[in-house]
Amino acid sequence: MYIPAFIGATLALVHLSSQCARTVPGDTATTPPTSVTTVAPGTGCKSCTDATPTIIAESVGTKPFTSMTIDPSGTCSIYHFVCDGNEPGDAVIISYNRDAAGTDQGNDKLVSDLLCNDQGQWTKSNIVITEIECQST
Repeated sequence: MYIPAFIGATLALVHLSSQCARTVPGDTATTPPTSVTTVAPGTGCKSCTDATPTIIAESVGTKPFTSMTIDPSGTCSIYHFVCDGNEPGDAVIISYNRDAAGTDQGNDKLVSDLLCNDQGQWTKSNIVITEIECQST
């Protein structure tokens, strides 16, 4: 059987190109594993615990917080801190991250709420709080 040269070349081309696209049954392509963690809205910000922030006692006038409670009832958990003065009219300070994240100051009583973020960290004004202190002078 005679096959003209251009048809023979075309068949050879088809044969070669089909080898590139053809797969052998049982062969599988492998890709490196990837890890992606997706936190559902509202779940990460409910994962904060009372283990953080650390309650420190390093300044003059440091005293225990009057109360510390976590409220998980909202969209995100809230850690509620109350710091009372030693005596009526005393100055009261709540320090965040050894003052690096600021302080709240007042007289008689201070109330501070930390909000749990989606990464499970307590925050105040979007700053992660790792240490907190109650002081009265």
